[in-house]
Amino acid sequence: MTTTGAEPVRPPAGAQAVRRALDVLHSFHDNRPDLSVSDLARRLGLSTSTAHRLVRTLLAADFLEQDARTARYRLGPAVTELGRLSYHQRGLHLAAPELADLAERTGATADLALRSGPYAVIVAGGSVTPKVGLRRPLHSTALGKVLLAWPRAGETGPLALPPLHAFTDRTIVEPAALAAELARVREAGHALNDGESARGVRT
Repeated sequence: MTTTGAEPVRPPAGAQAVRRALDVLHSFHDNRPDLSVSDLARRLGLSTSTAHRLVRTLLAADFLEQDARTARYRLGPAVTELGRLSYHQRGLHLAAPELADLAERTGATADLALRSGPYAVIVAGGSVTPKVGLRRPLHSTALGKVLLAWPRAGETGPLALPPLHAFTDRTIVEPAALAAELARVREAGHALNDGESARGVRT
């Protein structure tokens, strides 16, 4: 075993290595730009050597690709392939014409979202554009509140969310207040985001 500074350098092994590799992939959420090894190490709290080993493994499996000009990394073709397979296996492609019809009839943007931890991930609809991130915090968005109000089996409630970030002075940041809001959502049958995710935005 060698050391770099005070941190022992050990090859990641087993479940920890898998978790770290997944963390590397998750670092590219919300259309983040290409990242260097040092960027990834800093964001994940790893040594540069550990981050480099993880990146090289993911690169060899096509889960990452490297820009030959900048030597920085982005998500690779294996991620694209699996994403497309999942999209069709779950039948999400069938939602597109329904969402387009709903948007035309209402004059509003219509989206379909799935829950991923404390986020709503938009998978289809008018908000899916290259310039807009696909993840939205559950507590400050209408679609997120819907997913919290009617959870699927095994999903946690509002008390299990990480600390609630205030995006505006209208954002609900107290778990008890969010639980009360979700009760109102269930009673009304719909959720409202009234300037809670950004000023002037109402959904």
